[in-house]
Amino acid sequence: MKKLVLKHDNTFIRFDLSTLSYRDKYYMYYRLEGLDDKWKLATNNEIIYQYLPPGEYTLQLKSQNGEGKESITSFPVEVTPPFWNTWWFYCVIALLIVGLIFWFDNERIRRKTAILQMRSHIADDLHKEVNTTLSNITILSEIARMKAETEPEKSIEFIEQIRTKSQNMTLAMDDILWNIDPNNDSLQKFMLRFREYVDSLEVKYNDKVDVLIEEKAERVQLKMSIRNDIFWLFKSGVTNMLRTGAKNCRVHITYEKPNLVYTLEFDTVTQDKAMLTNLRHRTELAEKLERLNAKLVFKEHKSSAVFILSIPVKKDGL
Repeated sequence: MKKLVLKHDNTFIRFDLSTLSYRDKYYMYYRLEGLDDKWKLATNNEIIYQYLPPGEYTLQLKSQNGEGKESITSFPVEVTPPFWNTWWFYCVIALLIVGLIFWFDNERIRRKTAILQMRSHIADDLHKEVNTTLSNITILSEIARMKAETEPEKSIEFIEQIRTKSQNMTLAMDDILWNIDPNNDSLQKFMLRFREYVDSLEVKYNDKVDVLIEEKAERVQLKMSIRNDIFWLFKSGVTNMLRTGAKNCRVHITYEKPNLVYTLEFDTVTQDKAMLTNLRHRTELAEKLERLNAKLVFKEHKSSAVFILSIPVKKDGL
């Protein structure tokens, strides 16, 4: 045997020694280079090591007869380390650590970018809403001023429009501020606010709106980046149907993996069909659907119709 190789978990070892001479008495000494500093006298012609740490050693043997003549030989011994104590394992761990650091840094940058995009999106929506409303209010105010002396009734009409637009802008700003609050991520809180809005519509249009949400949908988390668009779709759907003269609106919200499904059913007997067609083809509606990757299906029956809105979401958000 040129070399003795042992596994890390099997290092109890015993060497039996012989001088191969029976005429003279020899003293035998040993030293395991890499572990022993001094020579040791072998007793009973044997060497025992109960444990050897991983590494490479050289067992040195020295025999000495009564006249002081010495003979030295050596034998290599290797104890292989466990896989978790090898250089390649350390390299793998180092690569994993570097990979994790790189991944965390990418995630941090991605989230930071997403937050910046979300803030930009919210700011754009708010700016668009405020700018449009203020422009309309400015025009209506100027017309009301011009009509104040010659046509006071028309002036009052324009002032009423100004009041309505101001209220709508206040509500829109309130919706945006509510949606950017991270405490409102759950659909449960989302639905409480939606029901509050529906209650105000019932009073305004003197009609009943039934809202039903399934329990599994309440566990869906709506992130800030999509909540405002979804709320706008839910809210404008009911509002526009009531504006067109629809009756007995029924809203059903459920989660059908991977979609949040919003179903709006209503009676069409007294509805303005032309107005409904115009509302269905609005540019703003198309933009919201494209941004959410959502699908809107319209089905019309003899005396009723239904909108089915499917928005792809996960249980913990989009």
